[in-house]
Amino acid sequence: MPSIKITPDPNSDTYKSPIEQAGWFSHLNFLWILPFMKKVNKKRNDCTIHDIPDLGKSELPSKFRDRILAEYNFQKKATKKKPSMFKIIEKCFRSTLGASLLAQVIYCLCRIAYGVLLNQVLRSLSDENETAKDAFMWAIGLILCIIISVYARNHKAHHAERAATMIKTGLISLIYQKACSLSSQTLHKMNVGKIVNLVAHDVNLLDAGLSGVISLASAPIAIIGSLILLWIFFGPSCLVGFGFIVLSAPLQALATKKSKTWRADKNNASDERVKLTNEVIDEIRLLKMYAWELEYMKMVQNVRAREVGYLKKMMTLDFGNRAFSLSIQGISAFLIFLTFYLPGGNLTSSIVFPTVFMLKFVRFYGIYVILLGHAMLIEINLVFNSSHTA
Repeated sequence: MPSIKITPDPNSDTYKSPIEQAGWFSHLNFLWILPFMKKVNKKRNDCTIHDIPDLGKSELPSKFRDRILAEYNFQKKATKKKPSMFKIIEKCFRSTLGASLLAQVIYCLCRIAYGVLLNQVLRSLSDENETAKDAFMWAIGLILCIIISVYARNHKAHHAERAATMIKTGLISLIYQKACSLSSQTLHKMNVGKIVNLVAHDVNLLDAGLSGVISLASAPIAIIGSLILLWIFFGPSCLVGFGFIVLSAPLQALATKKSKTWRADKNNASDERVKLTNEVIDEIRLLKMYAWELEYMKMVQNVRAREVGYLKKMMTLDFGNRAFSLSIQGISAFLIFLTFYLPGGNLTSSIVFPTVFMLKFVRFYGIYVILLGHAMLIEINLVFNSSHTA
């Protein structure tokens, strides 16, 4: 007699989603996702939305909405002024954001330790006084360091994405609840284009933006740890290459400041375009009757051209900044090696290869992460301000 598989009812009080049922080992290795992946692999193109596991009680959008609303009302009464959405979001989702930040800090420490262990492995192989056993032990430590960094990076990304999803669903649910409570007359006076653009586009920036902000918070650890390691390798000579990286920071800050203005203008143009498009759809009969289609089409095209213009400026600026940041690693490494070798320093593989790796690490967190994280911080601030006024 074939066995009958009973699927738990998602409406029951005892139902738990796969991630809620998972233990610590399943969480650590993401084993809770395997049953769903097996089902997808088995059905392939026959998968439907019903194959996706239902949300658990702690994952419902209403939970996040009520949490944000309760914290908003609490801060409004406590401070007697306009509450800060940053503080509200941080307090409501502190545990998930904290887990992501902790994993990111562990990742940064592992990458710094990677440079130390790589130096020891290469030194053990080139030093006649060291045995193969010593190099083997350092290599084991290097492998463990890589494994831990892989786990940390994946958990950082997972918790950042999970926090972003919680925030997005909470904000969208809050906006929907507010819109449903308004009268039709009040809704007609509101900027519908701004709300549609916020729900359909702006909140999606949290997916990449939140991860960038968390990386930005760990940047000081990466920079200071790398500087200490380079000082051990080269002494004062490392300050030449490091100084070159620091001197490039004002250029990045200037570019980010300019990008902030263009991003705000682009968002305003997007809101105006969506609003015009909605007006055209709502009053399409009137437009047809008076033959105003071409005039309104020109209006929408002009706003769209202005929006694309700001977008092109932003992309050009970002492209230039990223191209410049990629060249900094090679220039700073050349400056360090030159100032260390000319006075009589001995360049060996045990310090050259770890230095190249660490400078790549410094370049990524000292320039790219700061640039991207600051830009994403601006975007998230605009999203929070838009959701606050929506």
